[in-house]
Amino acid sequence: MKNIGILLLALFLGGCASFGVKSACKVSVLQSVSFFAEGQNLAAFRFNAAARGYAAGGILQIKKAADGVYDVTAFSEAGAFKLLSARVTAQQTDFNYVLPLVDKPLVRGKLETFLKVLLFAPQSLEKCRIQQDTLWVETTDGRYEYPSGGTYPLSFTQKKLLGSVKLSYGQYTPYEVGQLPHYLFYEDGAIEAEMVLISLKK
Repeated sequence: MKNIGILLLALFLGGCASFGVKSACKVSVLQSVSFFAEGQNLAAFRFNAAARGYAAGGILQIKKAADGVYDVTAFSEAGAFKLLSARVTAQQTDFNYVLPLVDKPLVRGKLETFLKVLLFAPQSLEKCRIQQDTLWVETTDGRYEYPSGGTYPLSFTQKKLLGSVKLSYGQYTPYEVGQLPHYLFYEDGAIEAEMVLISLKK
């Protein structure tokens, strides 16, 4: 596949210690995850999120407006009412609407972090290490976990000032000449969200 995300092309040699034994660490062609890398301009997910006893579910729709620019809209189940509307770039997120009940600076900050982790993959490999059957690839913005010998990641973790966020990928299925995950699980402190890909269009 040409790209299923930003194609991480690099060849590294390094070492990592495991139980006092150094292992060669070699990274060649690895994929990060993007739902827009093959010319798609619209992706939709069914989501269920929970935080501190509160729960919400619905449809998250992401439209590619231009290169690196996305219009994001979230609706409640069956589209009864809008939960969120925003334009997202790697540099900033402009919120047009957030459900008034939860429209607080902390919530907007959490939403911005989530959208950037979902939409923008790190672009530079820094180092890698092998531990048991897992390949850890450090990037400028976080760390990917790959199954040893695998091409597509199991998860991406990004450190924050306090804590970290993690996006896990599952249910990879063939798509065009590569693969895409149809299930995602996001964690940010007390926030957890499950997402299932339901539509992808060009």
